Amino acid sequence: ISEPGECDSDSDGVEDCDCRRNGKNRRWVDPGFIRDVFNFGKRSGIFILRGRNNQCEPSNQMSNLLRAKHDAIMVGIETALADDPALTCRLPGLEDRSPLRVVLDSRLRLPAASQLARTARAVPTIVFTAAGQAGEALAVQGVEIERVEADGARVSLPAVLRRLAERGVTRLLVEGGPAVHAALLERKLADRIHLYRAPLLIGEGGKPGVAALGLGVLGAAPHLRRFERLELGADVLESYEVTG
Repeated sequence: ISEPGECDSDSDGVEDCDCRRNGKNRRWVDPGFIRDVFNFGKRSGIFILRGRNNQCEPSNQMSNLLRAKHDAIMVGIETALADDPALTCRLPGLEDRSPLRVVLDSRLRLPAASQLARTARAVPTIVFTAAGQAGEALAVQGVEIERVEADGARVSLPAVLRRLAERGVTRLLVEGGPAVHAALLERKLADRIHLYRAPLLIGEGGKPGVAALGLGVLGAAPHLRRFERLELGADVLESYEVTG
């Protein structure tokens, strides 16, 4: 996987943290469709079936390597509730490269019994919420609670990215869910997309990998430029730059 663009570590990062293209101070948000769920790409979208991880081993290893190359990994609360993910790097010898784990949880619904909460003292974990109170059960386990302004029913993504930039995060990997992917794309906060495809047919009834974008015309859809294609066993990893 190609490394993201160089970032100037001396920059204050506040304006750049919105992940807009800004020369060498670019902040990267990768809405990575990493398959701890199951992806199927086709013209009308990306469909996900939850359940057993169907990645072949080379693809699974690349997914974990991608995690190790980022400063932080982010999911929405629906993904955290549905999958109970660990969001760690499980490659032998790179376990200590597990990124900062970030959960968008406007109403603080993350269970104290979740993997993310139970392992928060071993792997730093932040929950961004718009809730004014609560969170004590998570905090006791070592989860850091960050309160930011709301954007409708969700937390404000620009506010979250500013807070992360203040912590020195310049490379953020996003692993779901569909609403988070769509929100980043709508706000032009995503720079790269990593798409895994497997030789399996799902058919109708899967969950969309990207929620509705509210497009009035086809020309308003995000435009992509593929810059890399890798065959990983039976799977294929395609990486795209978001160009408009």
